[in-house]
Amino acid sequence: MLCFLRPGWGVFIVAYAHVLLNHLRTEHSLCITDEGVLYAYVSEEGIFQKLNHQTLSALVKEHIPEEIRNVRETENLVKELSTDYPNIKDSDFNPEHLVAFEDGTVLDVYTGATCGYSPDWLLTRRLPGKYLPEATMSQAPVFDKFMQDLLSSDNTAITTLLEFMGGVLSNVYGWRFKKVVILVGPGGTGKSKWRELLMHLVGEDNCMSIDLANLVARFGAITLAGKRLGGSGDMASVDLEEISSIKNLTGGDAMFGEQKCVQAKSFRFDGFLLFVTNVLPYWRGDRGPWVYERFLIVRTDQPIPVELRDPKLLEKMLEEKDVIINVALQHLMAATKRKFSFTESEFSEMEREQHKIANNSLLSFVAMCCDRNAKSRTKRSDFNEVYRAWCRENNVRPERSKEIEGQLAEHFQIRCHKSCGYYFYDLAILDEVRNELNAANNQRQYH
Repeated sequence: MLCFLRPGWGVFIVAYAHVLLNHLRTEHSLCITDEGVLYAYVSEEGIFQKLNHQTLSALVKEHIPEEIRNVRETENLVKELSTDYPNIKDSDFNPEHLVAFEDGTVLDVYTGATCGYSPDWLLTRRLPGKYLPEATMSQAPVFDKFMQDLLSSDNTAITTLLEFMGGVLSNVYGWRFKKVVILVGPGGTGKSKWRELLMHLVGEDNCMSIDLANLVARFGAITLAGKRLGGSGDMASVDLEEISSIKNLTGGDAMFGEQKCVQAKSFRFDGFLLFVTNVLPYWRGDRGPWVYERFLIVRTDQPIPVELRDPKLLEKMLEEKDVIINVALQHLMAATKRKFSFTESEFSEMEREQHKIANNSLLSFVAMCCDRNAKSRTKRSDFNEVYRAWCRENNVRPERSKEIEGQLAEHFQIRCHKSCGYYFYDLAILDEVRNELNAANNQRQYH
């Protein structure tokens, strides 16, 4: 506390206001951003914290003896501090190579060097664990078993998720990896529990739960500003026109974010995206390889029997948080040395290739319902009619008629040619497919 030499009146505060203001600015390393947000350094925690009007008023009052405290003049001091010229940008906080632990250690995840707390590091986040450089998975038996059960003992997939956890827990820019992780599989496998654990470790204030449909909507992307983790823990089956914003969010592009009743601003998302779902999303628009490459799909196929599910599993894993955090950061550090590349198993690559087909009803129809090796041909009009009937029967959206010919040429090298006044594709629709569609149509007409 700043020492006052003698008791006095409110005029005393006015006369020495500049002394108190300078003391507060230096003692607490006060920073004000270009958006007018005030931060103060908390030396015991090694991080800067946001100050709203109430907390700033409390800080000022702490430094003024109660017997000479004057409400009006105290409010003037608060106003003086909160209207200083900006001296820092939001992007200056949390340099990506540093991460703070609760035991006073600050780790450089690029070099492995450590140091102590300091306001010079400009950190606003701190991990809820101690620094344990020699930690191993065997020291966290509950978490180790959980990961083995979640991913059916697929060590490559376990490595992938540990690297992703380390990325979220650190301050490394997520767009350096250019990936969105999707955990897909039936209910009861533990995939939502894994996401819940990650949110507890990074802090729920640093997370934003938003499903894919809302994220790609007009006011969705801006909700991720300043967050380390975005996405959904239970993404419903979605049918979207476009997901170009996913490419922008995972690519480090500057985005124009709009909020209702608030002036729009440009921002860059520096965190990571994670979606947990039972069914992979479907979208139109850009479906080039550069879009699918952004998806890192990890499948969880083995539901845990109800009688074996532990209602206190999360609490037990959080007791191992020191080890989990350090192991995750070790895996992240390895990934950064591979030019910011997550480990991907051949199964993840297969999932991505299969999704390319599943995400396009035309590709699915050709792959499952046509014979491309037959020495026969099908009229273009007949092909389009059967294809659309198949889409109606399977409740999927058909591709636009004007895009069918181009997609067949691009993906299957099947080109349309003219003969005897008709247009043909060099493929055959399987007889059983025609028979099933005819039977379904007859049944509808009968009913």
